[in-house]
Amino acid sequence: MDRLSVISGHLSSSAQPAPATSTTPSSPTRSGRKSALVDPLQFMQLDAMLSAGERSLRQRARRVLEEGRDDKLLNELYERAEFSPALVDLAKQLGPAGLQIKGNGCPGLTQSETLVLAIELGRLDASFATFYLVHSGLAMASINVAGTPEQKARWLPRMARYELIGAFGLTEPDYGSNATGLQTTARKVPGGWVLNGHKRWIGNATFCDIIVVWARDTASNAIKGFVVEKGMKGFKPHKIDNKMSLRIVQNADFVLDECFVPEDNHLSAAKKFSDGTQMVLESSRAVVAASAAGCLLGAYERALQYCMDRTQFNKPLASFQLVQERLMRALGHLQASILTVIRLGRMMDEGQATMAQIALAKAWVTRTAREAVALCREVVGGNGIISDFGTIKPLMDLEAIYTYEGTYDVNMLIAGRLVTGLSAFV
Repeated sequence: MDRLSVISGHLSSSAQPAPATSTTPSSPTRSGRKSALVDPLQFMQLDAMLSAGERSLRQRARRVLEEGRDDKLLNELYERAEFSPALVDLAKQLGPAGLQIKGNGCPGLTQSETLVLAIELGRLDASFATFYLVHSGLAMASINVAGTPEQKARWLPRMARYELIGAFGLTEPDYGSNATGLQTTARKVPGGWVLNGHKRWIGNATFCDIIVVWARDTASNAIKGFVVEKGMKGFKPHKIDNKMSLRIVQNADFVLDECFVPEDNHLSAAKKFSDGTQMVLESSRAVVAASAAGCLLGAYERALQYCMDRTQFNKPLASFQLVQERLMRALGHLQASILTVIRLGRMMDEGQATMAQIALAKAWVTRTAREAVALCREVVGGNGIISDFGTIKPLMDLEAIYTYEGTYDVNMLIAGRLVTGLSAFV
């Protein structure tokens, strides 16, 4: 079976190629004029850079997400800072979870295919993309690289079918960018391990079924992985309230207080933290860059449609010089971001990408997306601060995307260390 057919077969099998014009929903304010907009992916023929399989995956994902999108629901969830099972149902329509994982019911995508999919996920909604990618690209990927064959068979097929939702517990209150300094401990006891510590900013953690938790072995000082299951005694998650970014994502603090984890839940295939987990974190960082580019793609499409439809001083808003300049500046940022993501995917598939190159791509794409989405919000004027018009939510969401998976500054310094041969941090 072709490796794309696993996921693509779950998308509409009768789906036709996506049209060359934008499928962005109309803005709430209409002038009555029917706008034929140039698809930003066609402007510089970016789609032509994709393989036939990548184009098919992108087109089918676009169709499923467009048919399943519910902007009213997304805006309501954002207002209430809530998650909905409807988003899990939408994820199921894209086919099995697991991204690059091969076997155990997972699609076995290439890195390039994964980044193409992440662009489409981010275009729909950054919170939805984050839920999807935490489940597939962090939780499942960690089990795949650090778990035994028995552990993979135990969890991955059910996670691929979304029967189990996963989370990834690495960050702590005092250890974010310096995550490997973590202080959560694992103490060996008869039959398993006892975990103690505090994790923070863990996506999906309020409702997930399993969390991959990284903790320091008190005997060896090595960092080891464990699967903590919902309902285990001593595991207490608490939702982080008052977030103003990625509000649909359910981030949590959680405490591990003498939490017993059986030996069968110790991810023992990885002898040390760097065995495989480095690849997981590299891929995750690249995926975040792609989702940021997708976030900009969605905001740009909405802003362009609005400016075509909106009339001021008896002519379309898009006919004004300053509006066109801002739209084209955003489009330039978008083209460069997607080009960077596509090139990065190719390098990663060829085994040529270093962490420094991935870090620079993540830092640069998230920064440029953050700046360009601000231009999109600006041209929508006063309506731009209302979520119905599709630019303020991605602007707010990019504040988190710019920061997580390595802050902008840390990622730039990782790249700078390679380029200069000098480390600016310990």
